[in-house]
Amino acid sequence: MLAAWKRVVGAVPEVERHGHSWLDFAIAVVLGDNLSKQSDELFTDAQDSHKTSNRYALVTVIAAAALFMLGVAGVARRYSLRIAFFALGTVFFAISVVQIARIGLS
Repeated sequence: MLAAWKRVVGAVPEVERHGHSWLDFAIAVVLGDNLSKQSDELFTDAQDSHKTSNRYALVTVIAAAALFMLGVAGVARRYSLRIAFFALGTVFFAISVVQIARIGLS
C-alpha cells in the first residue's frame, strides 16, 4: 500500500498537468494493485489445476494401456502370451489405481 502511495505522490504533478484529479489517479492505483494481487492468486490456482489435470490425463493413458493388454490377453492363442499380457495389464491397472489415489489425496 505504501508503494502505491509513493507512486501517486510522485506522479501528482504529471497527472495534474494532463488535467486529471490526483484523487482519481490514487484510487485507480490502489484498485489496480488490488486487482493485480487477485489475478496473481488466481493464476497460481490455475497452475495447480493444470498440474492436476495433467496427472489425470497420464492416469487415463496408463489405464487405457492396461485395458488394451487385458484385452489382448483375452484373445491370445498361446497360453504364455495370455499370462504375460494378463500380468502386464494387471500391473498397469494397479499403477493407475495407485496414481488416482495419490491425486485424490494431494
